[in-house]
Amino acid sequence: MELVASLDFPEEKLAGWRERLVLDKTPAQPSRIGKRDEQGMAPLSSTQERLFFRQQMDPESWHYNIPVALWISGRLDEAALEQALREIVRRHEVLRTTFKFTNGELLQHIGDIEQWELRRVDLSGVEETEREEKAQCIVQEEGCTPFDLTAGPLFRARLVVLTGARHVLILNMHHAISDGTSLRIFARELAGLYGSYSRGQASTLPELAIQYGDYAAWQRAHVNGPVVHPQLTYWKKQLADAPALTLPTLKPSSMLCSNAGACHTFEIHGKVAAGLEELGRSAGATLFMTVLAAFNVLLSRYSGQLDITIGTPIAGRTRKEFENLIGCFVNTLVLRNNLGGNPSFRELLKRTRKLALQAYGNQ
Repeated sequence: MELVASLDFPEEKLAGWRERLVLDKTPAQPSRIGKRDEQGMAPLSSTQERLFFRQQMDPESWHYNIPVALWISGRLDEAALEQALREIVRRHEVLRTTFKFTNGELLQHIGDIEQWELRRVDLSGVEETEREEKAQCIVQEEGCTPFDLTAGPLFRARLVVLTGARHVLILNMHHAISDGTSLRIFARELAGLYGSYSRGQASTLPELAIQYGDYAAWQRAHVNGPVVHPQLTYWKKQLADAPALTLPTLKPSSMLCSNAGACHTFEIHGKVAAGLEELGRSAGATLFMTVLAAFNVLLSRYSGQLDITIGTPIAGRTRKEFENLIGCFVNTLVLRNNLGGNPSFRELLKRTRKLALQAYGNQ
């Protein structure tokens, strides 16, 4: 099966209603997630295993890097910033994790906080006309530098000093330890901790009840339990004989994997956006489901096909315990819709709503 279509909405706009739908539709979940027995190690989550495998296939790849560059103007308390970053690394074990084989089993190994450091690059002595360009080069270099998943660190941070009132904070994490929701958690904690430390106050963040490694251990037990079998049955039936999508492009499709993709971003405003939301509400559907139905129509018109498969990311944070954890929970669901029978758009929207709810319930 070849997946060549995707639909990717800003995750912050989707996470809330997605999780509510999932929690309403999923079967009763196991008891609360507790601390694992072995605190220095943990099994890999299924997502981490997949990403580790991909990285071994192409060790020099940087395509699963998650780099962020923060350009900071004004006075910066470097000591408070470093203290805040180190506290986040202490709080979240996954940020000091590496993957190593132990007795033939691939495991997460939790490193010590003392092994992590904030690297500092001082460009204040460089000619003013060259500083910004050099800083941009450092940002580009960091973003394109691959991670060694077995040696680490999988979270790197660099502070570039341009002047006393101008800095660049470069953060880079491998996708195996982070995702889009994790970045928002990181940013929230960094802002709060920096504010406290710069005023000489202690952290007000409560300790985390569980760590990502506890989630991974729970997931292993969960996957080996009775929940997985009906979900596998659903997906085997849902994706059986799914056709590849054939679009009329200028170049023929290649069997070789390539990262030479692109994005086209646009916004829908005013009456059109309001109309889409109202149309969805009239069918008990979300805005995502409404646009997904329209995307199905678009792909069907271009391809001449009625059986359409579309991949879309989902946050994967289906339990309250995951809300404040940094780690990779995200998953990609395949939504397969059939436009046969010449349905009206409202009928197609009903099909799409049902399809989406079933997929969320079997994620």
